[in-house]
Formats: sequence, C-alpha cells, structure tokens
Amino acid sequence: MTEYLSIKYALSDVKKSIKDLEKYKIIRYNSFNSSYRLFGGTDLDIEEAILKASEEINESIDLVHRLNEAFDFPILTAKETLYKTGTPRLFKFIISEKPYFETPVDEIDGFINLIFNEKLSEKDLVEQTIAGGFPVLFALYKNSSMIKKTLLDIQKTEKVLSEVDVDDKFAKIELKNIIKSQKSLLNHYVLDSLYSKNIKWFFNGEKKSVDSKQKLNKLLSEICSLVYPYTPKINMELINKHKVSGAINSARKLYFERLVNNWSEKDLGYPEDKFPSDKTIYWSLIKNNGIHRFEGEDYILTSPSCDDQGFLRVWQECELFLESEKKEQRQVTDLIKTLKQKPYKIKQGVVDFIIPTFL
Repeated sequence: MTEYLSIKYALSDVKKSIKDLEKYKIIRYNSFNSSYRLFGGTDLDIEEAILKASEEINESIDLVHRLNEAFDFPILTAKETLYKTGTPRLFKFIISEKPYFETPVDEIDGFINLIFNEKLSEKDLVEQTIAGGFPVLFALYKNSSMIKKTLLDIQKTEKVLSEVDVDDKFAKIELKNIIKSQKSLLNHYVLDSLYSKNIKWFFNGEKKSVDSKQKLNKLLSEICSLVYPYTPKINMELINKHKVSGAINSARKLYFERLVNNWSEKDLGYPEDKFPSDKTIYWSLIKNNGIHRFEGEDYILTSPSCDDQGFLRVWQECELFLESEKKEQRQVTDLIKTLKQKPYKIKQGVVDFIIPTFL
C-alpha cells in the first residue's frame, strides 16, 4: 500500500498517515497475507492472541494425519493405458512420512505416494525403491518445513477462533479470513507444488521428470505397462471394471445361456439386426478373439486365435491351472486370485466372464 500511495504522496507522509490510522484503530495490518484491513471494532488483539496460542499448541504435529484431513485427492486414471487396453487403471494418492509399499487390490491399480519427511534424502529414496515391482510412484516434498509451519498456523488460529467471545462478530470474521488465507497458502505448498521443483519424483529407484499433469499421467501409463504387461485388450467399459451394474449381471446370465445352448450356431444364434448387451459382450470377448469361430463345417468353441498377447497369456494361465489341477486339487478361487494380480490384474467384471467361458 505504501508503494502505491507513494506514487502521488511523499513516502514519509504515507507512512505517518498509515501509522496514525493504525493508532486510532481505523485500519489494521494483517501479517498473514501482508495487507491492511478496515478495523471493524474489537477489543481482541488478534495477532497477540495467535502468538499466545502458539505457547499452548504442541508443535509435534502429526503431519500425515493433518494433511489427510485437509486434502481429498482424486483418483487418477492412466489415460494411455485405458485407450490401448480398455482397462481403467486407477491410481490413488497416499500421504506418508516413509515410502509406501503395498500391493493394490480391487479397483485400485497403483499409488502416487506423496512423502513429507525433511530427514529423508533423495539418495535414501532411491535406495529404498530400487527393488521395484510395486506400481507406486513416489513424490518427495522438499518444502515439508513450510507445510508443517502453515498447518501449525492454522491450528493456532482455529484455537483462537474457538475461544473468542460469542458476541465478537468482527473478531470471528477476521479469524475466519486469516484461516482462509492460511489454507490457500497450504494449497499452494501442497497442490500447486505438484509440478514444481519442490517435488522430486521416483519410480523403481530412478528419478523421473514430472512438470505437468500430462507428464504425470503418461508416467502412470508407463508404470502400468511395466507392472501389468499382460493386460488383455477388452474394449468394453460395461464389463471392464471392478463392479458392474445390475443390467450387466442380467446380461451375463443371458450370455452364458446362449454359450451353453447355442454354441454350434453362428454368433450363438443372436439376431443380426439386434445388439443387446450380452451380444456386445460376446463380440468383444470371444468372437473377436477367435474363441468362437467357424472351422471345417461347424461353429466351435476353442482356444483363442488373435494378436492380443495379453489375452493369449491369460488363456494360457487358465490352461496351466487345469493342468496343475490334475496333480493336486485346487480351487477356482486360486485362478481368480492369480488373474487379479500382476502381471495381469484383470478387473473383476472381466474375470466373471473369462473364467466361466474358459471352463
């Protein structure tokens, strides 16, 4: 404000006028966002109250817990992988102080691990993640101290707000504005820093360059290609997901009825001019992969004949399961478990069609 007013008035006069306005409580300086505000009338010295609150706040803050409370990160879909395979590979954000090593299950296919730890060096992270094998992209924040300070500032201001006189409306408004500014600063340090130099990215012990949303998403697809190389191409959104709709459950029954009763007919006997969901599944899953085809003089159900190496490997895995069952009794759940793990990690909706079709 002094710089702006000094364009027209002498700087010394500007400073004196501002000091007088503060003295008579007409304006007040807000150090949290470096601005002056009209003084609305309160006996509470807000800055002094916040400084006093800092003496009562435990500064050994649970950084991970507070960040999880403050942010609700979206699930990211690896777009290139979705385009190439039809499989939605979903990545979940995980906040921690140490590298997070877990195997994703169900609808989650990988993790973006945001690490907040000043004591953890880039060298440490390389050494701890070099073994690889996990679909986890690690992001080490280099500004953890600033993030921690901002979280503490929010906690102090919230404490003052909770203790302010119920009738002191101006103080409440000012404190809420301060908290809003502090939370905006926290967003800047955490969210706006995702593609800045404040974060170092690592995968399989290698440093990665991520300076945009596009690069991050492309990297997620690269991780999918490495961890799930035998993902079959199933370009049917209705079934290529963890949980399918009730309509697809009904379509599955109709599909298997035709597979059992009409396997010797062209297109399982589906009318040529109609395309119900179960017929679309038939085309996508077994006709296009050569499982149901005309050979000799008849239509047969047989091993796939296609260029999709992922689908061929899945079918081979099913055949290996049957062979192993001849030596020792096994449960179909063993096969399901195998197909839902790397290097396949097929979605449950697809598993529910592939295994019964194979058997």
